Amino acid sequence: MEHPSLSIFNDATVNATQYMEKLTTEPHWQDPHCILIVLTVIGGDIIRSALASLTSHSTFTPVAFSFGWVAYSFSALLSKVGDGHLMPAPDCSGILVNAHSGYSRAINSWPLARIVRDHQPPDNSQDQDGLTITFYRTRTDKATGVPDRDGVYYFGVLVIVTQFAIACVPGVLHGNWTVFVLTLFGTILVQMTSALGQWYDEKWSGGSVQKGSEVVCITRGNGDRTVQVIITGDGGTKLEHIATGRNVSHRATTPITLLLATLWLLHLVTVERYQAYTWFSVVIGALGMLQNAVAAIVKRSPGALGFHLKQEGVVHDKKVFAALQAAEEVERKVGLSLMPIFFPGELRGAEKKWMESKLIEYARDKQALAVQTGGANRQLLR
Repeated sequence: MEHPSLSIFNDATVNATQYMEKLTTEPHWQDPHCILIVLTVIGGDIIRSALASLTSHSTFTPVAFSFGWVAYSFSALLSKVGDGHLMPAPDCSGILVNAHSGYSRAINSWPLARIVRDHQPPDNSQDQDGLTITFYRTRTDKATGVPDRDGVYYFGVLVIVTQFAIACVPGVLHGNWTVFVLTLFGTILVQMTSALGQWYDEKWSGGSVQKGSEVVCITRGNGDRTVQVIITGDGGTKLEHIATGRNVSHRATTPITLLLATLWLLHLVTVERYQAYTWFSVVIGALGMLQNAVAAIVKRSPGALGFHLKQEGVVHDKKVFAALQAAEEVERKVGLSLMPIFFPGELRGAEKKWMESKLIEYARDKQALAVQTGGANRQLLR
C-alpha cells in the first residue's frame, strides 16, 4: 500500500506538470497583449540610468516611452521618500583628489563617475604599461550643466518620432487612434518626469571657484592607468562639490512623483483593458526600451555629460613615479597629491627625498609670499 505522504507528493507533482503544460500551450501566452503587460513592469533600472544620462536644463529630454515605466515610477517614489535622490548611484567607482589641499574623496556623482568610466587618453596609451595623466581646463565659453547634443541625444529624438509614426498607422488605416493616444499619454508622462528640476541640481549643483583656480584629479584609484587633471578657473563650478553627490531635494518632487506613479498605474490599467492592435504597442515599447538601453550604457564625451573641457597636455611614463614627477612639473602639487593614492606604503630613498624636497620648496614659496603680502599691506597702511 502506498504511503499517504508519498501519494500527496505524487499528486502535487502531476498537478504542477499539468499546470505548466497548460500555461505553455494556452493561446494567451502567444497573445501580444499578455506580452505587453509583462514587459510594462520590468526594466526600471535601465530607465533611471537613461534619465540620468539625458536630463538637463532643457524642458525636453529625448528619453522614449517604453516598457518599464510603471516599475520605474514606483521605485523612484520609494527612492525619493527614502534617501531623497532621483539620480542613481554611480556605476563606476572613482576618487577625486584636490591637488591644493591633498584631500581625497569618493566620487558620488553619477555624471562625474561616467567621465572616469568613459575616459580614453588621446594617444590611446590606456592599454600601455605605466600611468597616463591628461590635463584639462574647463572652458569658459560653455557653462557646466549645459550638455552638448551628441548621437545618443539625436537617436532618442529619432526613436520618439518613429514611435509616433508607428502609432499613427492604426488611426490612418482603420480610424482607431487608441494606440496613438496611449503613446502620446506615455510620452507626456516621460517628459513630465524628466522635467523635474531636481535632476539638474543633483547632477551639477556646486559652488563657484573664488579667487584663483581649483585643480582636481579624478581616477579609479591605485592600479588605474589613467588620471584626469581638471583645472577650473575663477567663476567656474567646483567639481569637488559635485563629486559629493549633494542631496538637493525639492519639496515639490515628492508629491509630483506620487502623482506620476498614479498616472503610470492608470496608463497600465488602460493598456490592460485595450485589446486591439496590441502588436503596434509592443513594437513601440520595444523601440523605446532599445533607446533607453543605448542612453543608459553607451560611452559619452564629457561635453555630452555637461562638463566642457579643453585638453592642455598629456604625460605618460612606464614608471608610475616618473609620471607623477612629470605631472608635478606641469601643474604644482598634482604629483604630490597623487602620491598617497598610488604609493600608499613607505617610499624608497630617492622617492622620499624628492617628495621632501618639493614640500620644502613649496613651504619656502608660501613663506616668501606671506612676507611679500605683509609688506604690501604695510605700504597701504602708510
